[in-house]
Amino acid sequence: MTGYDDARENVVWGAADAFLSNNLDEILDEVFERVDEDGDDPADVVEDVVSDWISRISISDEVREYIYEQIDDETMYTADCMEIITDYGFSDSLAAAQEMGVWPAGTHAVEHGRRTCGDCDLSDVDESAVASAVLTLNMPDDDTMQDEIIRQIQECSSYLERVQEAGF
Repeated sequence: MTGYDDARENVVWGAADAFLSNNLDEILDEVFERVDEDGDDPADVVEDVVSDWISRISISDEVREYIYEQIDDETMYTADCMEIITDYGFSDSLAAAQEMGVWPAGTHAVEHGRRTCGDCDLSDVDESAVASAVLTLNMPDDDTMQDEIIRQIQECSSYLERVQEAGF
């Protein structure tokens, strides 16, 4: 796996983990309420409950915030950033930086309050900003995040214990 692929995987895993650290108990309560009421298989109910949670706009925003935090974590070290940029492709990385509105500090784009400047030279932009732009531009979609959240729930000990208690 490349540095870019590793970084994307880490962002997805970390964002799902952060989301679950704040919401796991409520999700599990909702899952097993439905299991107790309807007798459905917990694995099917987990998918439905997580889908419901992700579809709620505030939850989706919460997941996005975790993704941004994980992108910041992944672009903390220059060596990691250079690996992401190299794996993604130097030209493609610079194009991503321009598309995401990254510019060197102190340019006239900042002075005029504009997000981007097509005439700015990106040679002074640091690696962290470029790698962050690459990961942000290629941010995981809701389906990817939902799949990872479901996977993490189904592998956590509290879920497995409750499945066993429910007799499945």
